[in-house]
Amino acid sequence: MDAYFKELETLLIQVDMHENEEAKMIRFVSGLRRDIQNVVGLHQYSSLQNLVHLAIKVESQISKKNALKILIMMAITTTLGKIKTNLFQSILLKNHLSKLGILSLQLLILSHQQNRLVRNVLNA
Repeated sequence: MDAYFKELETLLIQVDMHENEEAKMIRFVSGLRRDIQNVVGLHQYSSLQNLVHLAIKVESQISKKNALKILIMMAITTTLGKIKTNLFQSILLKNHLSKLGILSLQLLILSHQQNRLVRNVLNA
């Protein structure tokens, strides 16, 4: 923010533009990011220096909020990733158990058929 303000001052001097403080404040605010403009517009300021200081504070608060949002999103993404991994592992396990269940059922049927054949041979 300080760099932006210094660049604005330098450019105004280079083009030999002598504006009053109110015009400089309007020009400064118009060059701010929209999110900073929205917050700065809710406050009163009596000088260009007060305005610059306010804009710096607002920018800092927005940066902290954005950093917090990023951390929260990273935590959510990590958690969802773990949930998806656990779910996928559960599905694989369920499929594996299901296949084992089918195999054991097939073995039970074969065993039953074998017992029937043995009984038939013994009864014959």
